[in-house]
Amino acid sequence: MEPLKESSLLKAALLVLNSIVREAKTNFTQYSQEIIPLLIEILTNNDVNRNNKLITITNIGEISLNICDAFLPFLDPIMKLLFSAAQLAVTQADSVCLTF
Repeated sequence: MEPLKESSLLKAALLVLNSIVREAKTNFTQYSQEIIPLLIEILTNNDVNRNNKLITITNIGEISLNICDAFLPFLDPIMKLLFSAAQLAVTQADSVCLTF
């Protein structure tokens, strides 16, 4: 993951991945065990910018739609991660509102 910290390179890789997932459809299932943990790592990395995290979330959604039941082992950890991020965003928004 270290070499992909550069924003433009990571963005390009994520966009290519999105195209591959869309074209592969259910054939992407065989790669999901390797790719989804990397996408989770991107989401939890504080050095990755917000736009790339949004593209990552889109990729996770595309993968889940294409691999159907094979996505179930990843559903709980990803939902916990997304819920945690949403809570953090709400907390940060509340603290910004309180400072005005």
